[in-house]
Amino acid sequence: MLAAFRRERNTRHLAPIVRPSVEALERLLTEIGRRDLLKRNGHYEVWLGHCSGLALAQADSMRRLGIRTEPAPRELLRRTLRSLGPECRGVVVSRLRPRR
Repeated sequence: MLAAFRRERNTRHLAPIVRPSVEALERLLTEIGRRDLLKRNGHYEVWLGHCSGLALAQADSMRRLGIRTEPAPRELLRRTLRSLGPECRGVVVSRLRPRR
């Protein structure tokens, strides 16, 4: 839980280690003819309840760290809401995408 509160600082420290690893993996997979195994699609963050302000602040924080963000597709949001049921008051979904 503590890591969540230090996310921005931790990301800044880990980024120099993590970013080159993707390129290294891509290079290795290309060498063995299996570049198709690497998918760089990003991930979604789902925020429950009345938290749109927090979700927007998180997206701004990610952009400051050089991580592209974009709203989730409407269909994904619709399916997420349906699967959560009526007890869910609100959902904010954003997609974090790696730089290319």
